[in-house]
Amino acid sequence: MPRSSIAFLCLPNNPTGEVYPFLEEAVRRAGGALVLDLAYFPLMETPPSLPQGAWLLYSPNKAHGLTGVRAGYLVAPLDLTVFQNLAPSWPVSVYGEGLLERQLDPRAQAWLESTRKELHRLRGLLAQGLRELGLEVRESPANFLLVRVGRATEVARALREKGIRVRDATSFGLPEWLRLSAGREEVIGALLEALAQVLAKTKGVSR
Repeated sequence: MPRSSIAFLCLPNNPTGEVYPFLEEAVRRAGGALVLDLAYFPLMETPPSLPQGAWLLYSPNKAHGLTGVRAGYLVAPLDLTVFQNLAPSWPVSVYGEGLLERQLDPRAQAWLESTRKELHRLRGLLAQGLRELGLEVRESPANFLLVRVGRATEVARALREKGIRVRDATSFGLPEWLRLSAGREEVIGALLEALAQVLAKTKGVSR
């Protein structure tokens, strides 16, 4: 990091959910800017304090369940004119503009607070159901978790054929794991049933 002009860290990390304990030190030791990607930060059960001097990158579409709306904003302690000239063009749609404006509304924040509590409950139900299938689970402080299924790409493809899409963690360097997000109870039930069927056929379960 001391040799970097700009460095990025996710808080929490995606897909493991880790919260790095060295954030304050990272800000001090960074050769340039340290950017904290806070995409899942609003969904954490107990969000940690943010270190002074870090650049804060927000993308509220995740927390508000609007993942198809691509819009975010950066809070930085200096003039960003030079970076605006270097950055590639990324037009913000009218929907993105609306999201960025309305996500600060007290009603939107109240909705997020109540939704966060429900997501944590549902994530716990999902984790419990996966463990009852004999699977290894790594929960996160946000709304997602990792589950070890063996050949993740094969399992994800089989689930998709059943109409269920999951995130194959192979692209993260975790070829035996899926990243799953909390859903409604009926969604969790359908996922667990389909996953049990798929694993019975693939025999790719790692215990």
